[in-house]
Amino acid sequence: MILNLSIKNFAIIEDLDVNFKNGMNIILGETGAGKSIIIDALGLLMGNRSDFDKIRNGETKAFVEGTFEIENENLIKSINEKYSLIEDDHLLVVSRTLENNKSICRINYHVITQSILKDIMENIIDIHSQHKNNSFFDSHEQIKYLDLYSDINSMLKPLRFNQALKEYQNEYHKLCEAKINYQKMKEKQNSFDDIDYLKFQINEIEKVNLKENEIEEIEEQLSRLNSFEKIMQKFQSFEENYQLANEHLYKAKKEISAINDEKFESLAKKFESLYYEIDDTYNSLKEEFSTFKEAKSQIDYLNERRLELSPLRRKYGRSSNEILEYLKNAKESINFISNIEECLKDQENLINNLTEKCNSLAKILNQKRIKTKEHLENDMNNIFKSLGLNNATFHVNVSSTQLNESGSDQIDFLLQANLGSKFLPLNQTASLGETSRINLAYKLVFNHLNPVSTIIFDEIDTGISSHIGVLVSKKIKELSLSSQVIVITHLPQMASIGDHIYFVSKYNDKQTTKTKINELNQEQVIKQIALMISGDEFDETSLIAAKKMIESMRN
Repeated sequence: MILNLSIKNFAIIEDLDVNFKNGMNIILGETGAGKSIIIDALGLLMGNRSDFDKIRNGETKAFVEGTFEIENENLIKSINEKYSLIEDDHLLVVSRTLENNKSICRINYHVITQSILKDIMENIIDIHSQHKNNSFFDSHEQIKYLDLYSDINSMLKPLRFNQALKEYQNEYHKLCEAKINYQKMKEKQNSFDDIDYLKFQINEIEKVNLKENEIEEIEEQLSRLNSFEKIMQKFQSFEENYQLANEHLYKAKKEISAINDEKFESLAKKFESLYYEIDDTYNSLKEEFSTFKEAKSQIDYLNERRLELSPLRRKYGRSSNEILEYLKNAKESINFISNIEECLKDQENLINNLTEKCNSLAKILNQKRIKTKEHLENDMNNIFKSLGLNNATFHVNVSSTQLNESGSDQIDFLLQANLGSKFLPLNQTASLGETSRINLAYKLVFNHLNPVSTIIFDEIDTGISSHIGVLVSKKIKELSLSSQVIVITHLPQMASIGDHIYFVSKYNDKQTTKTKINELNQEQVIKQIALMISGDEFDETSLIAAKKMIESMRN
């Protein structure tokens, strides 16, 4: 249940803080005071879409925070298995910050996505209004409610509906996949090139004997050997120049050695020694550079290989794996073309077998839904009578449709508003007051089987008489025994039966309009109900009437 709600700079609310309690919490207040804004703020905590226009005028940031106590151990386990967010204190602190067109969601001070927030909070808080735009009135969603009812109703456990639905959906997904594959085969059959051309492409790739990752390895080796090639070019130039110089040096050495003069003998020997030293150095350099000839040979081979593979890269893919994948697909295509008729026939047989199996499983679902609908109809119609809908009858219509994710059933919730009238879809026949009671009836039925921590009714009593208001109020009070209930109401009967009464009001502080909320004491509750009865100022008569109403509603 929600323990505390804090709202800052949201619409006309500057700073509001309220503690809610277990049981039935009633929110009263004049129109426009901010009651609906509180519901909008709670909607943000449920993961609803951000409305940045609601940031209070003159402010840049709005903030909403709610503290929830989770008592359902199974729910705590389920949330923690997925997100690990709830500590031993069983508290969930949920907040939304709206600022600079960004919405930040947090649970227990951990930033989370809006989708995670919605996934968690849909099991904790449930907001209902008197409008027909909720999913219970949506014909596309009604099959989910019938299936949920079957799954959570202990009397229907022997049906094992959820198990049967999973078995059906498993086969249905196989059927969908088989149909997709069949369509791909047909499209592939129509898009194939000439088989001779495919054979030419296969031969063109295979004749070069391309290895896995070969292109990438060639590029890597060439990059590494590129510097060797530059060094080799320099050495070749050096060697050419040296050969030219050596020829002249050799002749010079011979000439200087031929001079028979003691004056030049020492210098001639030194020149000869230098000549041989240069020649030895040259030979050492030549020996050192002989290893580069192997590198040069490798570079030549790699360049030739790269040139050989270049046409393949232009046609079939830049990388070795892309080309080899193209080769694999081309071979598969030839094999497929050769066996296309047989492959299509096999796929057709698979589709027919899966369709037959799905139809069989869908029939089982249909039989289980027919049994389930009788229970749901009885529960809803019993609640209808307790809510004063004595002449109305709820009916679940089960009809056939094409196979889909849920089977082959079309589920429609129908209402016969009066004896002898036609059964029509809920959203076409129910009046505003009837809509309120249908909403309440469905919530009473489903919450009894699977309680939600907090249920909020936003003016669900709109359009109903005071007599019906008594019935609705007592049923909501009954609901508050299994869930915390928060009710926004203008009905004095509803206020009279509440456990905790809050009053929302607005006031001006010379510059802006602000909203505040206060819990009323017993005397204030009596005065407020007296005002609701009289419609204007209360007097002794309306005070007495208010006390009697409180006494009768609570007995």
